[in-house]
Amino acid sequence: MSRNRAQRRHNTAKYKAKAVRRENAVHLDARRALSSRDIGILANNATLCSCPMCGNPRKHFGNASQTLQEIRANDSFADALSVL
Repeated sequence: MSRNRAQRRHNTAKYKAKAVRRENAVHLDARRALSSRDIGILANNATLCSCPMCGNPRKHFGNASQTLQEIRANDSFADALSVL
């Protein structure tokens, strides 16, 4: 089944509507109007900015914010070194 222009337009409209609903649920301030540019960004990226609250914490805080998997791996590595 090939995608045609109508399907792509339908999906884009669906993603934009979902982005508006998600943004309105997160920000309860209904006075804040989203521009069409903001809606397009939200439909593709899920966040308008890359500040420390919205963006990737590693970009702003460096290695200080590790995932649980990384913390466990480092702990097991340290335990393996202490056994040797």
